[in-house]
Amino acid sequence: MYSFYISNKKLLKFLSISVFLWNVGCIRSKEWVSRDEDGYI
Repeated sequence: MYSFYISNKKLLKFLSISVFLWNVGCIRSKEWVSRDEDGYI
C-alpha cells in the first residue's frame, strides 16, 4: 500500500509537470500565431 502511494505521488508529479509544460507550449504557440497575424496585417 505504501509503495503504491509513492508511485501514485510520482505519477501525480509527472502529470502536473506535463500539464504545466503543455500549458506553456500552448501560450507560446498562441503568442507566435498572434505575432504572425500582426506581421501579415
